Amino acid sequence: MTRMILSPPEILCAKFLAITRQMMKFGTRTRNAKVSGKDDMQINYEGALGEVAVSKLLNVDLQAEGYNEGDGGVDMECGNTSIDVKWSTTGELYFKKPMVADIAVMTSPGTDYYVVNIMGWIEKEEFNRRSFSQQYGGYKPVKAVRVDQLRKPDTLEKWIKKQKQN
Repeated sequence: MTRMILSPPEILCAKFLAITRQMMKFGTRTRNAKVSGKDDMQINYEGALGEVAVSKLLNVDLQAEGYNEGDGGVDMECGNTSIDVKWSTTGELYFKKPMVADIAVMTSPGTDYYVVNIMGWIEKEEFNRRSFSQQYGGYKPVKAVRVDQLRKPDTLEKWIKKQKQN
């Protein structure tokens, strides 16, 4: 796990992203894919916190655009690698729909509101091989992997640089 401490401007950026994404959905009847009772604004904010933390870890630009029907499964790009950032409090990285990005990064809340834990990452093929069906509450089953099946966050940047060379 890598502990990322977000600055006040970075937290404000996450709030702005969440509000922008929520505003873009007004009138579309589009809702977030849910596996909990959290409202859409909370889901958007937590996801944005994770994206800010991962963009800070990798020193890449944050994709700050809004969208009214989701992000298509890609939150950011680093070189030729597409990345989907997932926020999870379950100890599992999960997808309600098939994974699209080259890799997924699991984030979770830290010990304080300005701390985001980057729990690990996984390649799409590896996720598809290792995933199992999991159900949270009365929601539809999802595909998931446990946090101990993820690669360590400090190996991500090196892996991405290696992909650029290939």
